[in-house]
Amino acid sequence: MSEGRRDPFAPTADPERYQPRAASERALAELEQALRNGEVRILLQGPPGIGKTLLVRVLEARVAAGFRTEIGRAHV
Repeated sequence: MSEGRRDPFAPTADPERYQPRAASERALAELEQALRNGEVRILLQGPPGIGKTLLVRVLEARVAAGFRTEIGRAHV
């Protein structure tokens, strides 16, 4: 990668590296709506490496002013 360009596939959950896609925007809209409807816990489930943590970080950035966020791992 050239200087100044970020790798969108780097192993990090940096919301500034988020690349919007229709499916991820739908998921984010559903998650945000659930929060706004008063859900206190929401489970986002999927295979490793699909971008769950990144989506949660993006959601956290979008709703930061109106909510307290805690991110943890579910032990199923």
